[in-house]
Amino acid sequence: MSAITGMAYVPGSARGVLTRTPRPGAIWLARQSELHRLAVTPAGAIVVDAAPFSHSMIGLLSRGIPTVMLSAAQAASLAEGETVVLDGARGRVLPAETPMAALTPTPPPLTSGRPVYTADGVAVHLCAS
Repeated sequence: MSAITGMAYVPGSARGVLTRTPRPGAIWLARQSELHRLAVTPAGAIVVDAAPFSHSMIGLLSRGIPTVMLSAAQAASLAEGETVVLDGARGRVLPAETPMAALTPTPPPLTSGRPVYTADGVAVHLCAS
């Protein structure tokens, strides 16, 4: 397989076997309409033809599952059962032999009640009604 660059969604990296059924340790290849089936936490997700601000996609984001969004044409070159490496921060699906050291590091999880900062050190303040 050759590298595929889609749209980054949830940062993080994962290596696993592509599957169309969510399984721990696997990379789940799914359409957005299938995300409601997520009962276990896969190592990563590739979502085909997704709407980034939909409730189901936000669920992946809230669970911190490294995720890349691809078009149907891009996903057509992926075969169930092959091992891939996922780089959720750069939106890349890479061949199995890609070293994990070459990927974007997985950010530490956020801690409730502690401020979040931008890359240049400015505190982020979110307000909602």
